[in-house]
Amino acid sequence: MERRNAEEMYDLSTISRDNLRFLLNTAKKEWEPYVNNKEMIENCEKNIEEGNKSARRNRGGNGFLIASSIITLSGLIMIIKSDNINLGGLGLLIPILALAIGGIDSKIKYKAAQTMIKECEARLPELKEKNDKAISEFKAVLLIPDEYCYVYALSTMLKFIDNKRADNWKEVSGLYEEHLHRLSIQENARITAENSRLQADYAKQNRNASRMAAAGAWAAAAGIWRR
Repeated sequence: MERRNAEEMYDLSTISRDNLRFLLNTAKKEWEPYVNNKEMIENCEKNIEEGNKSARRNRGGNGFLIASSIITLSGLIMIIKSDNINLGGLGLLIPILALAIGGIDSKIKYKAAQTMIKECEARLPELKEKNDKAISEFKAVLLIPDEYCYVYALSTMLKFIDNKRADNWKEVSGLYEEHLHRLSIQENARITAENSRLQADYAKQNRNASRMAAAGAWAAAAGIWRR
């Protein structure tokens, strides 16, 4: 089933206020855990990528630390043997100590990167399993147009219905478009727009014929589209 045919078959403008509210509320409950989980997966993958970069940059930390420690010890022995412990002699140690500190810092960063990578790699399988499970349970989400399929839109449209400002899809979507227009002049418009585009992309990725057919069967059983 093509997306266009699905939109024609499941025309939101034909359903009652109560059924529209039920559909939006169900979609919101299906969508929220999926989006949260999806963001955690993306954060984990980003942390693994950043961790690998950090590990590569600081991989030589152990060898650097050992070498700088040997140089530091050799410098101390030379100064002590020279019987000339003065400001000039101690001044020679400053760059050597800086090398040692640099080695310690690299070692700490390398270990921190390795720890972060292991933690994220351990979490990913469970997160991906939850992600697949959430997708398999999509019903109402698949019946909402992509451009409104994000948490902020669903929550806002539900408020319009609950506040008796809208009774059908044409009214609630029109009110939401007006709301977005007003929002565009506010500071948080950019963040809202970015989130909406991202979640709309998620929605497109998870629509296919078999899922739409299952969503249609669910909607029919729930009596959302009564003929």
